Amino acid sequence: MSRQTGLFYFDASFRPVPLEQHFLGIKGKTGTPNARKNLDKVTFDKVSELVALGHQVMVFVHARKETVKTAMALKDTAMIEGAIDDFSCAEHEQYTLFQRDIGQSRNREMKELFQYGFGIHNAGMLRSDRNLMERLFEARVIKVDVALAVLQP
Repeated sequence: MSRQTGLFYFDASFRPVPLEQHFLGIKGKTGTPNARKNLDKVTFDKVSELVALGHQVMVFVHARKETVKTAMALKDTAMIEGAIDDFSCAEHEQYTLFQRDIGQSRNREMKELFQYGFGIHNAGMLRSDRNLMERLFEARVIKVDVALAVLQP
């Protein structure tokens, strides 16, 4: 398709801020606990590496439930590895402002993850919560956002 009119051609040249993509492969039979454990570990290692370099990270998953599961697994692993402070954004100048905004949400997982520098974003959330997550990421008040990837046929 044409780069100017096509809907399916969308590379970094169309973005005001360039993105990198990292594809991770894991061992294990799909859907098994071992494969999930391997995926969580490989994902955490890559996310930690990028955050340590000063980058924000978006992790895309393919199911609504996976946004919370993946974000919680990343947070839990960071705690176990003693690296949770690497993800914190508490020193951000707008942190307390956004903390007040997030306190008004009824989304318990979103509130919990925010205090550690993580966010979630999926179509099952209230529009106001999704908008807030987008503002948090844009303002760099969260370092990692786990979002639902919508694939079009």
